[in-house]
Amino acid sequence: MISVILKLVNKVLSSLVNSVYPVDFQLVCEYFWGYHVKTGYRFNTNTKDMPDKNLFNTSDLIKKVAKKSATVKTIEVLNNATFSTIYLNKPKKKRPTHSSGSILSWDGNKREVLRFENEHALLLVGTKGNEGDIVVKNSFGNYSIHLNGNEGQCLIYDSKKRKVFNIDGENANMHVGAKGKQGDIYLYNNKGLNTVHLSGQAGDIVLKNGDAAEHFDVAENVLANPGTIMVLNSDGKLIPSDEAYNTKVVGVVAGAGDYKPAILLDADENSTNRVPISILGKVTCKADATNEPIQVGDMLTTSILPGHAMKATDFKKSFGAIVGKALTSLTKGTGYVNMLVSLQ
Repeated sequence: MISVILKLVNKVLSSLVNSVYPVDFQLVCEYFWGYHVKTGYRFNTNTKDMPDKNLFNTSDLIKKVAKKSATVKTIEVLNNATFSTIYLNKPKKKRPTHSSGSILSWDGNKREVLRFENEHALLLVGTKGNEGDIVVKNSFGNYSIHLNGNEGQCLIYDSKKRKVFNIDGENANMHVGAKGKQGDIYLYNNKGLNTVHLSGQAGDIVLKNGDAAEHFDVAENVLANPGTIMVLNSDGKLIPSDEAYNTKVVGVVAGAGDYKPAILLDADENSTNRVPISILGKVTCKADATNEPIQVGDMLTTSILPGHAMKATDFKKSFGAIVGKALTSLTKGTGYVNMLVSLQ
């Protein structure tokens, strides 16, 4: 760590010495030798005592100071008003001046405008009356990233200098894309699969999941697994269907098979007695083919088998009891079929 600090100070000193503007400065290195505090070197750019500039470029001065003690405690760079403009402080137990392991910088009005804190892994830029900005440039010298402290903005530019990404804290909005550069936003799940795509070019919201679902209240002590056909009870709450051609059918508990809700309405994450019911789109449901095989395209209604759908064969009874249309087949027994939700 100390070698990195010394290299940084050497670069700062080199830039000061080689500046086109005459600047007076001091380099003060405090270090411990046993229990005695000693002071390092002091030079002035306007005096004959000023060492050769190459001395700084090759880090000879810093190396000489470092040789006298294995633990340099403090390095301070002073301007022509003998006011600290940069302060580097190595962590130490005795008489700490600032937060352990800090790099501080002040502007001409003695305002602390830059602070690196090693102890808290913290970077602070700017202060009252002097906004903080962080700019990253590309190899052509153009802005790539600009963090604007005064406006609360994060700006990102492409290689053609177009502002393609803007998070605006002042107006609480976000812009993605620019003229000649469409904006897209992608969301991924924990498996790395893209589940949501917002396309700026097409103006589309592309959802990878299959249906729209809405939360409903479920009657107490009722188990409602995904794929279960649900109907309303006398209290307006949901229970699994248990009679054929039930006109109180509401839909299917979402989430069975390969189909998950793409849109979830009236969701309440704090409630434990609600389930999402597929009301639009494709869904997987429990099916009963004991009496009639289910073929693709068949209309489905409620079965006497709790929570299951069956093929509708009595069209008179089917009015108001149809839950959807089969997208897959089930030739016998019980199982699951994919269905297009279509209450009628």
